[in-house]
Amino acid sequence: MKKSQKYQEDYKENTEIYLYKYKNYECHVTYRNGYYCGYVFLKPDSYVGMQIAQAIKQDSKNNGEFIIEDKFEVHGGLTFVDIFRDNNTIIGFDCNHYDDLTKLIGRYSSENATFKDKNFVKKELRSLVNQILKYENNKNLNFNKEENV
Repeated sequence: MKKSQKYQEDYKENTEIYLYKYKNYECHVTYRNGYYCGYVFLKPDSYVGMQIAQAIKQDSKNNGEFIIEDKFEVHGGLTFVDIFRDNNTIIGFDCNHYDDLTKLIGRYSSENATFKDKNFVKKELRSLVNQILKYENNKNLNFNKEENV
């Protein structure tokens, strides 16, 4: 067996995906490469999804003038924001930071690092969905830096 095939088989065996709904939002918890990540899918017609999609389009033209990650408090900050093929906006975070203990070989973590498990990620996703709902209800999400000062 080739080395690359062995890696691919190990990768498949070491990948877990948990899908569930929380307050009508699709949530994904993934475990890959020794750490967990969490994602929330926003429907194209949701207020927050539309605001993020608009900010992504404007951000590419304005060299980072718009800040998405500063609007949501989640472990390590948002590390993933994208628009998927079906126009769902996806926001997410990972547990691969300096204060996170991972199962990556050769990765350096702080002395006090802790492993963030699936339950930790699910708790963070609940918090993220609750923050999204707050913005959905208030319709007051603004990504323009100049207006946030």
